[in-house]
Amino acid sequence: MKRLYHTINHKIILWKIWFRKLIQPEFWPSWIFYSPLVPYIFFLTIRYKGLGTICAANPGIPLGGLVGESKEQIFNNLNSKHSLKFLKLFREENRFDLIYKIILKNKFKFPYILKPDSGQRGCGIKLVKNKKEVFEYWNNTNVDLIVQEYDPGPKEAGIFYYRFPYETHGKILSITKKTFPILEGNGIDTLGNLIIRHPRFQFQWKIFQERFFKEWDTILSKGEIKRLAEAGNHCQGTLFTDGSYLITEELSKK
Repeated sequence: MKRLYHTINHKIILWKIWFRKLIQPEFWPSWIFYSPLVPYIFFLTIRYKGLGTICAANPGIPLGGLVGESKEQIFNNLNSKHSLKFLKLFREENRFDLIYKIILKNKFKFPYILKPDSGQRGCGIKLVKNKKEVFEYWNNTNVDLIVQEYDPGPKEAGIFYYRFPYETHGKILSITKKTFPILEGNGIDTLGNLIIRHPRFQFQWKIFQERFFKEWDTILSKGEIKRLAEAGNHCQGTLFTDGSYLITEELSKK
């Protein structure tokens, strides 16, 4: 069977997807959204007479979490009772056997998450299920990593919480619901074709193709459910929707 992008008809389909993507701001490159912030940040810096002003919102995080923050530093400030176990792996240690012994010593059980300690927008996150996948990930990175327990959900949300220093309790400004991409097989189409024909997943087909390269031409049986992402990040294929209706006074005080 030919790969999806090797046939004339499929090339036409991919061109159509590219043009549709132009009118879907959700899938535009991130620099388009962040570029307008640069002059605004410059304006605020002049207005409030300080280069550090824009970093003051989160004083417990270097640069206020603006960019390049360490996940380890953030996790260390969280109550371990309510967070998943994690461990930082230093890339300066090149011997995989030693790194793997450290992971085993800390009693991490498969599957678990590997991700860059200083990653942005979900890039580099991978759910590893065996030693071989850990080795492949380690062998293809040159940055410090975080190994973290995996929680399968099934639900996940992002909560925007703020509290002024003089307040006992803060407030929840917004809640973002995260819906993981899921496909159902029909016994006819391959995984690749199902993704390409999906009204939303088609815009991130390259991401899914890289993730499921070995399964791309596999036909899903009728009714078979295929989850396409394990992490609740937009660049991983997850859909973000407004969950503000979940905000309550009780939740804000927790």
